[in-house]
Amino acid sequence: MKLEVVERHLAGVPKVVLANEYGLSSPGLVSTWTAKYREGGPDALGGPGAGTGPVPAHVDPAPATPATTPDDSIAIELARLQAENEFLRAKVALLGKVQALRTRPPQ
Repeated sequence: MKLEVVERHLAGVPKVVLANEYGLSSPGLVSTWTAKYREGGPDALGGPGAGTGPVPAHVDPAPATPATTPDDSIAIELARLQAENEFLRAKVALLGKVQALRTRPPQ
């Protein structure tokens, strides 16, 4: 599961959305797993619990896609939009600073 979460995060899915979908206790887990993956590859995420090995026979495999209710879908979309909004606000702030530096008279 960890490897799947990390791969989706690296593909652009916000960590808040992933935490909601996979029932993680915190979006910070996604950041931690991603950092471990970047440092040591898939092996750095651990063994079978990391999604890199077989599931033990006594454990029911998780469904391929998490079951979501309409309320869950709305919450996921809200989290995605909030993350996008935060990113765009930061981008606008940065561009405003760049523009201010370019128009400032030389010293």
